[in-house]
Amino acid sequence: MRGAAKRIAWGALYAAGIHRWARRRHRRSLIAVTYHGVLPRVPRDFLYRNCVSVEAFRRQVEFLRRHYVPVGLHQAVAAFGGRAPLPPSSALVTFDDGFRNNHDHALPVLRELGVPAAVFVTTGMLDRPATLPWVEELSARILRGTGSRLVLRDGDLALDLPLEDAELRARACDLVRRHLKRAGSAVRERWMEQVRRQCPLPDGVLEPERFAFLDWDQARALARSGVAIGSHTVHHLCLVGLSEDEMTREVEGSRRRIEEEIGAPCLAFAYPDGAPETISEAGRRRVERAGYAAAFTQIPGPNRAGADCYRLRRYNVPGGGAGFLAFVATLCGLRGGAGGWRA
Repeated sequence: MRGAAKRIAWGALYAAGIHRWARRRHRRSLIAVTYHGVLPRVPRDFLYRNCVSVEAFRRQVEFLRRHYVPVGLHQAVAAFGGRAPLPPSSALVTFDDGFRNNHDHALPVLRELGVPAAVFVTTGMLDRPATLPWVEELSARILRGTGSRLVLRDGDLALDLPLEDAELRARACDLVRRHLKRAGSAVRERWMEQVRRQCPLPDGVLEPERFAFLDWDQARALARSGVAIGSHTVHHLCLVGLSEDEMTREVEGSRRRIEEEIGAPCLAFAYPDGAPETISEAGRRRVERAGYAAAFTQIPGPNRAGADCYRLRRYNVPGGGAGFLAFVATLCGLRGGAGGWRA
């Protein structure tokens, strides 16, 4: 009932022109949106929480093109570096992680509509596109694995999580993800080993289009089509909790790898997870020292003139079967971000 009431309220606000009011309010700001996966069909499922259908993607990009002025990453970075002004009501389309479906399903829509975009890639996955980053493996095992209970222990901390139905699995997945995003690498690997033992993943249970990553040939094809390639670390690790050496490998190593393979400067970085509590000041400084011109968070909101170039905001596009009105409500600041549905 609560979801239905929200949709009715968003529908009434949309009919009243709330999106036009938001556009006027953000006239002197850059609006950046974050996608992850674009698929032919998307079920209402926690595992697809950051995926939208091709049909929904086309409608959303058409909305951005009609109500905002789409700009590319280079133009946005130059503006916040003080080198060039942005047009009024600018919008930037971005993707995190580097899934293959960005090339197969999103790129044709972007070409058709003439809208630029940026893809922030997790370089370790492009080097081994048949593997999964820990955050996706964790979700897949808890949500699709054969275990009926998950008991995790590390020192004095213990979690006993029932996995008897889809709702309990989604709750367990969200809880463990949030904890491990802020944990150190050693804790994360110990917990992942426990998850692997207790939640075996049967062969063929995962949809390849949902989980397959780009390879470097596809990343170069995106770049040739005008899609900017940015960094999302090497292994999708939140910078908070990492040692100095680990942080250097994740931040500097990913940039170097992109520039080797793409043959062009890697201008921008996107923080994994991107919530305030996962972006330390040490991490911000490391990104700046690594030579990036800008970095994007997943903190919702517009980017006004004078914003910190290394804490730029983005709206995470709701997926998992969320409707068009939820997308508009997100851009208008009515949804307050994506809660635990970030990646």
